[in-house]
Amino acid sequence: MRFPRVLAVCCVLELAVCSSLFSQTNNHPPTLNELVSRYVAAINAQDATAVNGLAYPESLACITQDNRDFYDRAVAVSMRKHIPADYHFTDTTLSGKDVLPLNGYATFPIRPTHQIQIEYSSGAENSGTVLLWLVSENGRWYNDEPCINSIIIKQFHDDLPNIKARERATKSLVAQIQGPLLSELKSLLKQGKDATASHRYAQAAGKDNYTSLMVIEELAFQMRQQKILP
Repeated sequence: MRFPRVLAVCCVLELAVCSSLFSQTNNHPPTLNELVSRYVAAINAQDATAVNGLAYPESLACITQDNRDFYDRAVAVSMRKHIPADYHFTDTTLSGKDVLPLNGYATFPIRPTHQIQIEYSSGAENSGTVLLWLVSENGRWYNDEPCINSIIIKQFHDDLPNIKARERATKSLVAQIQGPLLSELKSLLKQGKDATASHRYAQAAGKDNYTSLMVIEELAFQMRQQKILP
């Protein structure tokens, strides 16, 4: 399950780009459906600028020099998986009495009026969910990105050396996969059998379930970068 700006929040932009986005509100979609469509297209194109172009201006204002690396890394995570064209989404209207999500983790710059849940599947073992919170203003729709609180940002910075070390270790394990096992895992991923691929790798390499999941996720991402997977 994938939660944009939760496991992945808004990416960072250079200040000049942010200023440009603030002034180009007419570029925001006039309908909710168009916003969802443009969001999916931006994720699949791995276009961080387009993703940010859908955000509410005050959401972008949450990004500072002190937390920029968190937001940058977060959007990169959100774009690692492809959302197939046959995705579907549900729209839930939020009343003023509804309890908003992310309490203790983040706050919304403006109270969202809609929660969008995008669901997709790429094979029997590969599915995902994306949550968006939206607001309409002056006939335009915005992605109401929550602003992550300072405690979470500090925890991220404290753990960043460990995060980077785990990423390096995962990439090293992927590079060590060779021969028939590599061909078998790629074949399984092409069939959307991510769980089977993870189990097969764990069995062959003698790794725990979490490590195997991370290795297969990284292998699938590399295959997307090489245009082997969509």
